[in-house]
Amino acid sequence: MAPFLFVLAMQSVLAGAAPSSIRDVDGAARKARSSQRVGIYLDAAAADDLSGRDRLRALDRAIKRMKRKDGRRLKARVLEAQINAALGRNVSRRTALKNGKRDAQRLKDRSAERHLGLLLDQDRAVLGALSDASRARSEGKALSRSSVDVAREVEHFAAAATAMGDEVGVLRADLLLALVGDVDHAADVVSAATGDDVDDAVLKRVGRFVRTKRRAKTEARHLVADALRLEAAVLARRGQLTAAVSSAMAADVEDSIAALPGTSAATDAPWGRRRETAALCARLRREQPPAHCGTIERKAGTERRFYNFALEGDPRRGAFDAPREDDALQEYVILLEDCVQAGAKANLTTNSTVEIEWALRNDGTVGSYDLRPMRLRETSVDACFKDAFTIYRHPRYAGEMQHMRLSFEVGE
Repeated sequence: MAPFLFVLAMQSVLAGAAPSSIRDVDGAARKARSSQRVGIYLDAAAADDLSGRDRLRALDRAIKRMKRKDGRRLKARVLEAQINAALGRNVSRRTALKNGKRDAQRLKDRSAERHLGLLLDQDRAVLGALSDASRARSEGKALSRSSVDVAREVEHFAAAATAMGDEVGVLRADLLLALVGDVDHAADVVSAATGDDVDDAVLKRVGRFVRTKRRAKTEARHLVADALRLEAAVLARRGQLTAAVSSAMAADVEDSIAALPGTSAATDAPWGRRRETAALCARLRREQPPAHCGTIERKAGTERRFYNFALEGDPRRGAFDAPREDDALQEYVILLEDCVQAGAKANLTTNSTVEIEWALRNDGTVGSYDLRPMRLRETSVDACFKDAFTIYRHPRYAGEMQHMRLSFEVGE
């Protein structure tokens, strides 16, 4: 094949259809010249189309094909560190930084060696301080002296992360500073770290962090979600439930963006609501009826999300948990209400008592259902219920199949 035509063929392989797995990337690499394969694997690892593990596999293949003094090794190691952080594998993150430092030594890149060494030395301390400060701020407790001490020195860590393109490190440092506040007055920060004024200041700084970091790289966006969850915790502690729920739901959206496919945070729609958010939604329903998270989503025009209750329970030995099943019903009931309301608009359910009974399979999904009055069967209302029950999830359990029944009184 002529070189020009070969390049066009490669562009169609890589750009025409984004790779969905490492197999696709391997296939493209096999069709390419050996000199192009490293670039193909690096491009695949840098994109967001693959799962986190496949991105790491692509990096591994790229690094193994590089010469020992290939300058691209440093970029690959930093990206490897960031993806591992997004996967929650912080030990592997530090291993990648260590390997990057060794590569910098071989390349005789003293600046990169110094920056990577600083990142490696302080990464554990910064992550620990961020975790401690987040917990303290969420619970309205005083900061630890160690968290403040780390924050005082974190600008050096941030500078090294910036120099190496480690956006995870940059965001960790920035979020820690947002939580700690004025590190020049450490004594005041530690002793006066509780109260409404402190909460107000934290919410203001965290809000600024969220606004300015929402365009971060995908592998660093989980830190934006963490900031929003902290914001939700502070607001909930102060009784501002509607605002807390909004922040928590925004965190779920960030999680869905940040979650690399194949991670524990990556949840297929529409089950993108985290358990913590579902708990806040339940509290909102209890304390401020008839408020509902689904209503907030509808007014905001955002994608509707639900918590997957089928992640709970044991289909082999677990007993049926009636109170938890009621929580599931309250989470998903808005879907059923939508069906009844849609039927009323179509003059199908007006002046009627709509009754629906459904079977709860042991695996957490819904089996058959019975809709009355019978005239609603094979109508748009019936189709709506069918779609709703494909989404509905309840806690798994063992033993005899259980059923749920619900009725709606519909006026004119």
